[in-house]
Amino acid sequence: MTTYKTIQLISEAFDRHSIVYQVYETEEYQEIQASFSITVGPLVTVHFTSKDRGNDLEIRLPGLVNNIPAEKRLSMLEVCNTLNEKYRFTKFSLNKDGNMNLKYDLPATIGDESIGETCFDIFVILIQILNQGYPLITEALYRENTGIVLKNDAGPESLQRMFKDGQDEISIKISRTPSVDPDQGVPGEKKSDEVNGI
Repeated sequence: MTTYKTIQLISEAFDRHSIVYQVYETEEYQEIQASFSITVGPLVTVHFTSKDRGNDLEIRLPGLVNNIPAEKRLSMLEVCNTLNEKYRFTKFSLNKDGNMNLKYDLPATIGDESIGETCFDIFVILIQILNQGYPLITEALYRENTGIVLKNDAGPESLQRMFKDGQDEISIKISRTPSVDPDQGVPGEKKSDEVNGI
């Protein structure tokens, strides 16, 4: 099977930045998978999936947390909403099986000349987002009570610290750090009209 143009361009960009990845092919789609370890969490895999030969692309991270107990799901929905409000273009969601997933909204207007580098930047942004946000997920999972307060000054001090402005404490062990803020998304993207909710 011939490699789709988008997958080829992403592969070339990842090669330039020494990102380890794998390419998977089926009759319905082609996909690049690249993994990283969250600083205070598990090894996770980002899927860059193309279903045709154009620049349509789905970026998702399935199974960020799996099999969340029923009594913790309300808290995890609150976490999803909080993270969705914090970061542009990301959509954290919880499915009926109790699994938390992450999707990144990519504009369909990105051209061949930038799609590869844009996906590299998004990959690094997702590392930043999850390194910063995953402690909130574990906080909700392991607290004694199921409710969490996330707004104003009423939240736990640990949660307040997580959402201070600035990324100075984020350390990315990768070939370069993009000149973008994970709160703002990739340069050239327009603000999504879709509300990142649950």
